[in-house]
Amino acid sequence: MENALSNARLLSKTLEATGWYVCVSDIHRQKGVHEFKGTKEAVFGKDDETSADYNAGLPVVAFRFSDDFKKDYPHVKQDSVSTLLRAKQYIIPSKHFFFPYAELFRTE
Repeated sequence: MENALSNARLLSKTLEATGWYVCVSDIHRQKGVHEFKGTKEAVFGKDDETSADYNAGLPVVAFRFSDDFKKDYPHVKQDSVSTLLRAKQYIIPSKHFFFPYAELFRTE
């Protein structure tokens, strides 16, 4: 379990470091921190870190496009990225995967 959490933390930090994504899950943030602090946060942790140093959670990474990405690339849809990643055998469901009528309730 520790290895799975470590891998999920690394993926979360790397996604946020690109500036294109903001992670909704908090397992990669230091214990007690629950907000995105920007892309300058260190991607790699220290060798002696364990899950006890981070917010508790499951090794699941939930993310969305950052506001800057949506402003710079309004034509790129999250569903399209999900479909492309699924073609590479990644399981990246989008909100439409779970809720086919989400378009009726879209606020953007």
